[in-house]
Amino acid sequence: MLGVAPMSIPAAFSPPLAIRPLRPFGNLATPLPRHTGVCLHAPPPSPGFYAIRRRSALRSSSPSSSLAERDGDADADFRGFGRAFAALLSALESRLLSVHDRLSRKRFERVAVAGVLLGLLTAVLRAAVGTSAHLFGALARIVGSAGGGPQEGGVSENVVGEGEVEEIAGEVPPLWELTAQHLAATKYGGRRASQREVEAMGVVRERVLGLTEGDKEAMDRAWVDSLTPVDLLRYVRGNGGEGRTAAEKLLATAVWRKDFGVTGILEEEETTIDAFFEGKVHEVDWLEEGADTESGRPSLLYRSAVHHPADIPTDRWVRFFVHQCEWARVHYPNDQVLVLVDRVGSGLSNQDPTVLRALAPVIVDHYPDTIGRVLIAPVNNVLYVIWGLVSLILDPTTKSRMKLIKGKDWRERLVECMDADKIPVRLGGTDTEL
Repeated sequence: MLGVAPMSIPAAFSPPLAIRPLRPFGNLATPLPRHTGVCLHAPPPSPGFYAIRRRSALRSSSPSSSLAERDGDADADFRGFGRAFAALLSALESRLLSVHDRLSRKRFERVAVAGVLLGLLTAVLRAAVGTSAHLFGALARIVGSAGGGPQEGGVSENVVGEGEVEEIAGEVPPLWELTAQHLAATKYGGRRASQREVEAMGVVRERVLGLTEGDKEAMDRAWVDSLTPVDLLRYVRGNGGEGRTAAEKLLATAVWRKDFGVTGILEEEETTIDAFFEGKVHEVDWLEEGADTESGRPSLLYRSAVHHPADIPTDRWVRFFVHQCEWARVHYPNDQVLVLVDRVGSGLSNQDPTVLRALAPVIVDHYPDTIGRVLIAPVNNVLYVIWGLVSLILDPTTKSRMKLIKGKDWRERLVECMDADKIPVRLGGTDTEL
């Protein structure tokens, strides 16, 4: 600790290292030179010097015994002082070591506690970033298209002008009676089909009409026979405007619907909102018509603060959302859905990427282009930064459909997009029942 070899301090003052005083024998007691102002000079001793020294030495009848006594006394005194000094140093060293050990333990404890806290903080941040990134990725997959379609609010080069297509009155005929004029007049999500999309819809139509009775046995036959031009357009837009890909996805959905048991799901009581959240605060609610003041889309409210992962099995969540997608398809066949994510009071413990990851392929593959807008409010700085990183890899259409609202005035900014009378008070509205 002190930087020297380990050695007992009292041993340093024990014989044979005892120091003896100078003895005045003969010329060993020659006076030291004096300074004369010019140089150092030692004058020769006077003739009586040695006589004086001899007489002083004869004053004792036993010179040797006298010297021995003086030497013994000096040695004893010095050894006593050495032992006392060594004991003092030993006590001081023990005290210093005790203080050092105590400080070291405290410093180690502080460092250990700081390390544990830093580890926990790092783990929490890693979990937050990872979970949020997964959530944003799943949301982006749900609301995003496979590419190729015009951006939200933009105009495609191949869009057929409103005045170039005559509106067709009356009921839409079945799939086998559709004409090119019916396909060109199709509108979904407020946008008419482009020329390229009309051609892709024709490819899908021909593929469906080519199905045999044996093919339909493995499919939801009722759904296939009731397909409309809007259904064809949804699959075309959801698959980047590629007719062949859209046809394969549509036929895969027909098989999935039969396996999943989608037919008759709207008659199931347990997948309705009231029954699904019986005895609990509703995590999901449909808002009144007109809540979306920007485009009039039907609006679904999701309250993340009351969600607790693992309270409800994931497969039940998936079936519940399939019920909601079917409800929207029946009641709003030509409109996309706006999803309002209410994050008031929500934290990391309420995030559940497991459900979203299970739900994403269902919506993307079997309900393509259903969600047209996602509003998330309020958003803190950490979540906003994560979204900024995730958005770097998203296409412009997907980014334009997702809006994160942050800042102290987030309620005022949300009301600019939504009707205040039809959203909860906690979100800046006036509805006290939600």
